[in-house]
Amino acid sequence: MSEKDKAVQHFLDLIKKSRRGKFKIYIGMSAGVGKTFRMLQEARTLLKMA
Repeated sequence: MSEKDKAVQHFLDLIKKSRRGKFKIYIGMSAGVGKTFRMLQEARTLLKMA
């Protein structure tokens, strides 16, 4: 199995695990308050759990 096939299979497995999607809105009053940082931090945490 090639690297691309493994990546695709991993992605499909993640989709199967999360049966229902989650929608989050990151709210901040101005630029530079950490919205993007927090979003990326949560994404890294989810990848570690997978």
